[in-house]
Amino acid sequence: MKTISRFLVLLAGFVIGVTLVNIASAADVLDQKFQIIQTGDPSVRPLIGESLPSTGIVRMVINVDPDGKLADWLLIESAHTRFAVAAIEAVKEWKYRPAIERGEPIGVRTELVFNFEMRGQVVSMSCVDTVAMLTQRFSGVQKFVYRGGELDSIPQPLVMVSPQPVVPLAGSTQQGVLVDFYIDETGRPRMATVDSKGNNDMAISALIAIEQWRFTPPMFKRHPVAVRASQWFDFSKAGLAAK
Repeated sequence: MKTISRFLVLLAGFVIGVTLVNIASAADVLDQKFQIIQTGDPSVRPLIGESLPSTGIVRMVINVDPDGKLADWLLIESAHTRFAVAAIEAVKEWKYRPAIERGEPIGVRTELVFNFEMRGQVVSMSCVDTVAMLTQRFSGVQKFVYRGGELDSIPQPLVMVSPQPVVPLAGSTQQGVLVDFYIDETGRPRMATVDSKGNNDMAISALIAIEQWRFTPPMFKRHPVAVRASQWFDFSKAGLAAK
């Protein structure tokens, strides 16, 4: 039977010589923080006659399950296809130690930023200021994930599945959960997460439901792209699960 876990959402930059920087408040209560073990540094060697940018970035988001296995990845933006391929190959090879919360491993969704820089005839990752990389606006990059306001139109749900009812915890005022996820270029929800705090049964029920939803593909200038989205599930009203 498939196990669905709550996910801890992190925002992080990861480059050579810089450890994972966690700025998520939920991480303060973790028994063990999420760790990435680099088993190799991504690099790109130009082919004969090929011209590559001397510098460039790749931003991507990954999901690591409670067993420490890479479950999913999604490109956000990339300066060059070769850089993107190198970054993807790296995250597939790297090892991961899941976060531990209240004695139990939990899945993690985290954003990674790769900075490639020419060194001789090899373009490889370089050490940079992680926070600066996360806040800087990059030019000359290809975007794969867009904001809702940039799309031709907001994706419309084609298939909506209500979560199974959940009994609120005694003394709790929690009425629902907010699911954060991506809609990919085919209209399929990817990497859905909820806050690692709160009613676990509500979180699991909502995640199972959103995985079954389907949307019209997000479009930017008539081309299918991906978009980040959120959905509130209200468990306080019988028979009404989504708003």
